[in-house]
Amino acid sequence: MSSQLFLYTVNFFSFCICESFQECSLKQIMDREGEIVRDTQSLHSDMQTLVYENYNKFISATDTIRKVSASVHILLFHVFPSFLPSH
Repeated sequence: MSSQLFLYTVNFFSFCICESFQECSLKQIMDREGEIVRDTQSLHSDMQTLVYENYNKFISATDTIRKVSASVHILLFHVFPSFLPSH
């Protein structure tokens, strides 16, 4: 199981609770801390990527709606000029 998937399992919590630091060497504790830091950084990077991608999709959708709205107003002006509110 990859370290990232391990974070989402009950085993992760069991590991944290059940594994005693007294039973580990300092090297083992430091290695585990390094894994947790790397996993956290990776998850943070993934989150930033998802936020950026979804933000770009939102901006693109907003631009598309704005363009469609403008096109509909132009079409309505030419087809039904009497139904449009006067400015």
